[in-house]
Amino acid sequence: MRTCVDYGKIILSNFPVNVQQRMVQSVQLAYSIADQVVEQNPWLNWSVGLDHLGYLRNIAVEHALKLMITNVQGLQCHIKPNHRKNFGHIEICSKDCILTVCQVHRPLAVPRQAVYRKNLASSNQLAIAGFEDEDLFQDHGDEPNYLILTHGCRRNTLGQSPSFIGIGFPNASGNAWHDFIDVTYLTKYDLIVSEDTTATTEEALQNDLQNQIDLLNQMVILKSHS
Repeated sequence: MRTCVDYGKIILSNFPVNVQQRMVQSVQLAYSIADQVVEQNPWLNWSVGLDHLGYLRNIAVEHALKLMITNVQGLQCHIKPNHRKNFGHIEICSKDCILTVCQVHRPLAVPRQAVYRKNLASSNQLAIAGFEDEDLFQDHGDEPNYLILTHGCRRNTLGQSPSFIGIGFPNASGNAWHDFIDVTYLTKYDLIVSEDTTATTEEALQNDLQNQIDLLNQMVILKSHS
């Protein structure tokens, strides 16, 4: 007997439209703050420094989402290491899903292979049995489903808002989408959030990013004097 899975319904039940709106707003805010930090720091705001703009934006996006999650009931955010334990990433957890974040270069692109993404996909996704006369999908038990929020812009230059934002449900191999919801259209709608909340989030994000830049500046100065 063939089992039909509504992947889009799984995404929407764990991250409904009102939450998607807040996530989109966080991504937009992160791009803006990252650009401001780069513009205010001469050692970043030049041809070589600007090559790392996308990396800084991705850090800002993850941090903005971490701040946003603290005000959303039913969601938790955890910082997890990669396979080599030399980089960290956030995992946003709902009742039934784990969501990670990745910057990509095209709207429907599947993120490049990473061990932690592959492990999450292979152990947490519904897998195809491989025989048409058997059940189409094998359940993964009580493990949560795995989702990915992707974002990016067509030109990685200062002043660019995110061109595309989406939430995808990857297959068990992590190399294709079972389903993908483009949430870019939500950038056209104003989200009703108190000005105090928005201002607090923006200030916290900008301060944290600037603190990291200041630490790097100090390291550069100390290195030059050693």
